[in-house]
Amino acid sequence: MTKITVCDVCKKEGKITETQRRLTVKGHTDLRIDVCDMHIKQVREKYPKVTPEYVQYIYGLNNIEIELETAKAMLQKH
Repeated sequence: MTKITVCDVCKKEGKITETQRRLTVKGHTDLRIDVCDMHIKQVREKYPKVTPEYVQYIYGLNNIEIELETAKAMLQKH
């Protein structure tokens, strides 16, 4: 059976798009998203650096809402 990786941003929008790219945050295995070529550009333009807002965005893609203070604390741990 073949494993197909779907873009997390497209999935949130109700679409299915296959992807081969993954964005990760070093030291945080739970902060990883799979993105298609179109969305990788959008995400990198909107979040050029890893910020607490970026952490909130990643969790939001998985329908998990976290507060800004929680995101800041997560980034300070590593």
